[in-house]
Amino acid sequence: MMSPPIQYISLAKNNFSGVIPATFGNFSFLSTLLLSENNLQGSIPESLARIQVWEALDMAYNNLSGAVPQKLYNKTSLSYLGLSVNQLVGRIPSDIGNTLPNIETLVMEGNKFEGPLPVTLVNASKLQVLELRENTFTGVVPTGHWPT
Repeated sequence: MMSPPIQYISLAKNNFSGVIPATFGNFSFLSTLLLSENNLQGSIPESLARIQVWEALDMAYNNLSGAVPQKLYNKTSLSYLGLSVNQLVGRIPSDIGNTLPNIETLVMEGNKFEGPLPVTLVNASKLQVLELRENTFTGVVPTGHWPT
């Protein structure tokens, strides 16, 4: 008898160290991966973008570095993305408000993200929580019809 595929992994609030295993990307039915509050380091594996139906991905409060794989910003089912308090770099993609249409919580504070805030953030109609403090964003805050 086959066991059902893994859909939910929570390893948060432990003392795990090392890198995030690229093999997590092989769990094709995984929808939730919670790795926050550990001592994980290195970059976010590109293989995580192979998972088709992300709902929640939380890697906050670790020691991750490098850029976020661009394909993670294209997971239309993603409702929670937690990347806060790491050493992540790069820019938020200009079309993020369109490529993450179901995002409700976007938490990216306490990193080294830079550049302008994407104007398309106002298109994220389900957005309820947006945490971007303690980065080096520049320019103006996007105007438009923010979700109310």
